[in-house]
Amino acid sequence: TETPVTDGDHIFMHFGAIGLVVACDLEGNELWSKDVGAYEFMVEWGTGSSFAYHDGVVSVHSDNENESFALGLDAKTGAERWRQDRDTGSSWATPTVMMHQGKPQVVIPGDGCVASYDPKTGDQIWKATGIEGWHSSSPTQYKDTVIFGNRQGMMSISLGATGEFAADSEDDRVMFTSGRREAEAEPGVKGGT
Repeated sequence: TETPVTDGDHIFMHFGAIGLVVACDLEGNELWSKDVGAYEFMVEWGTGSSFAYHDGVVSVHSDNENESFALGLDAKTGAERWRQDRDTGSSWATPTVMMHQGKPQVVIPGDGCVASYDPKTGDQIWKATGIEGWHSSSPTQYKDTVIFGNRQGMMSISLGATGEFAADSEDDRVMFTSGRREAEAEPGVKGGT
């Protein structure tokens, strides 16, 4: 089930089963709605990815079995600011806004890849490929890295990465991989480990 997100003045909700994004004021009055489409998910599990909000843009993510995408909606009007098609299957991770050297990026794990986008423009910053298996937990930032996990194990990527690269390679943008298959929970960091 998707969790609503707020900017302090508005509440943004996703009713994924019917493909509807709705914005309300804090009294519950509808301000706008946008049909983003309803899609099939693996094993008919349905939707679950929540939103990320940054500086007037609501980042919506739908990795599904038909037409996976990420998009940015204008928080005031619901107008589509950007859209990125994604070559992934079903996943349920929530996009997470992370800061690197004062610049935001929204990181979205998916079946086959984890990618980072500029939340204002939707431009892809980096994409780590070769990460098979769906994601249900959201990524976590630790210093200048993003840590995430799925059935393939835990992994960390540098937030300073650019371009597209294989996450299973000896690439210096890949900080570590565990290879252990117990990593469905959202990663947490305590004391640097």
